[in-house]
Amino acid sequence: MRYYSLLFAFFIYCLSFSAWASPIVIPAFSQWQAGVGTFTLNADARLVISNDKLKATASQFQQDLKLIRGIALPIVIGKPQVNDLYFTLDEKKAEQLGNEGYQLKINDSVQVSAAGIQGVYYGMQSLLQLFKQQATIARGQALDKPSSPERGIMMDVAAFYLTLDELKAMIRQLSWNKMNFLHLHLADNVAFRLKSDLFPGLTSKRHYSKADIRELQDYAAQHHVMIIPEIDIPSHATHILKYNPYLAFECPSMRTSHKVIENFSEDKHPPRVLDITRREVREWTKAMLAEWLPLFDAPYFHIGGDEYPYDVNKYACPELMQATKDKGYPYPGDVFVEYTNELNAFVKSFGKITQIWNWWRFSPDENKKDVLIKRINQTSIQPDKDIIVNIWNQPRQDAILQEGYQAIITSEEGPEALYVTPGDGTLKPGDYGYFDSENIHQTWQPRRHPTVQGFKICIWALDDNGLRKFDWLKRQYDTPLSVVAQKSWGSKTSAKFTDFKQKISTVGHSIRQ
Repeated sequence: MRYYSLLFAFFIYCLSFSAWASPIVIPAFSQWQAGVGTFTLNADARLVISNDKLKATASQFQQDLKLIRGIALPIVIGKPQVNDLYFTLDEKKAEQLGNEGYQLKINDSVQVSAAGIQGVYYGMQSLLQLFKQQATIARGQALDKPSSPERGIMMDVAAFYLTLDELKAMIRQLSWNKMNFLHLHLADNVAFRLKSDLFPGLTSKRHYSKADIRELQDYAAQHHVMIIPEIDIPSHATHILKYNPYLAFECPSMRTSHKVIENFSEDKHPPRVLDITRREVREWTKAMLAEWLPLFDAPYFHIGGDEYPYDVNKYACPELMQATKDKGYPYPGDVFVEYTNELNAFVKSFGKITQIWNWWRFSPDENKKDVLIKRINQTSIQPDKDIIVNIWNQPRQDAILQEGYQAIITSEEGPEALYVTPGDGTLKPGDYGYFDSENIHQTWQPRRHPTVQGFKICIWALDDNGLRKFDWLKRQYDTPLSVVAQKSWGSKTSAKFTDFKQKISTVGHSIRQ
């Protein structure tokens, strides 16, 4: 008899375990306290909001819930009743939850409370993920907030053009996983994706008009995703220099890429570097940026700054060496840093914060003996400390953080690599640009440091002249996005990657794709 009693108790334990386990959402709840019983969504429920400020957000939730469960619930302002879904703002929770955190209580009714609208919105995404699985959900309480302020992706739309609808689908997926920014790499060697009124010949055939940018930002704002623009200069400027060759260096060593090229040929190596030694080139650059700086809502504007030629190229350029001498600098790399700081002052004059890639002092060959092949970047001065540095080079990470820079981490390679560079889709673990989702999920620990603002995936994708489509690209970044969303949120994740992949298949894809 005792044996059967133990067996029955074990059976009851197994049945009840799923109710005590944290519900499946991505990213997982920071804290979950299980209740007793379940809550079932039904057609008699109402969407109750505490005030008018939540009306637009509740309307989005209403539409999404109808798509998931097929019921259209009315929105009312007031107090909740049994079966209702209640959304409320409580500024007193700001210290506990911040702007993005929220508290979820599931009992006879459901309540989401937060200090700000973004927190309520994120609580709604968790509810949508739960109701996507079934109409009946476990009772309990969640306290949920991120450990990293900024979480997102960079999309290279210069190389892989996406339509507005495709970018909106990407934005919706970001918000579904509670990621809050989309960095658009809008200009590079192959294209300039912004329709310029000041320089109309600069614009690529496939581009975004000012009206497109407004529409995209309005959609992103509805889903609490920030659009961060990037125009990558002074290198990566081949498309700009095809439009205006006068802006290029005259010396062969600085006209092309950061790579050391012994037999220079403009047929094989077209100019790609703006001549920052000339005042008129700097002023042209400012005029080009000034057309776009006021049109983006984000507090940030990214000016690139990566892959400027190495010192071996700089020292071979008479005009750059003359500029170095005229300015009284010990290294020609100082001219690049001075240019960066001049643009930073210009960006700040529009009320924006500058972002750059970490490139100054990036010297992968500094320990090699042969000076002729050294890839080094020496400088005696630094970029301004109010610039936010996107750190892609993991070996430089410690030094940049110790120097006091605010930073976004996006490691290029190694076990922490957050680059998605699918190429022809045949990459394998260990290859450059291969995002190892299992390794990142199992071993990556996001850097916790006072000046690290967050993390992002970088999608550097070649589109083969438009042969590859968005659905193909989405398959490359879907799983990495969910993995980084989970890890950067900072809550406890699945012990095994196979279990996490199952969660992705259950709730990982937004309802608007």
